[in-house]
Amino acid sequence: MPNSPSPPRRTALVVDDFQDTADLLAELLDACGFDTAIAHDGEQAIQMANLLHPDLVLLDIGLPKGSGLEVCSRIRHELWGAGARIVAVTGQDLSTMRQPLIDAGFDEILAKPCSFRDISGVLEAQKH
Repeated sequence: MPNSPSPPRRTALVVDDFQDTADLLAELLDACGFDTAIAHDGEQAIQMANLLHPDLVLLDIGLPKGSGLEVCSRIRHELWGAGARIVAVTGQDLSTMRQPLIDAGFDEILAKPCSFRDISGVLEAQKH
């Protein structure tokens, strides 16, 4: 009986200015079947997103060289960006940030520190 082909790996972009946080999220996504890239500032995030066209973006809000709000908005204005799932990952006060995040085009918002359960929920939603 022939082996069934593996499903294509999805691409994820993790954007966080803290190296340890970015590495941890990238390792988790890689273990879940994503080809994962990391960016540490807004400019790098936009460049990498336009190059990779990721299926999923985990995006910190407080970044050097451009905020996560700006990065999300710029991705959403790209033809490929409408189909990407963009998740805000922030330590900022969500009582004041929720509406600006929604307006920028984020699909979901996670508060830092994120748990494995939080990320698992994002990945489950990504399948649908």
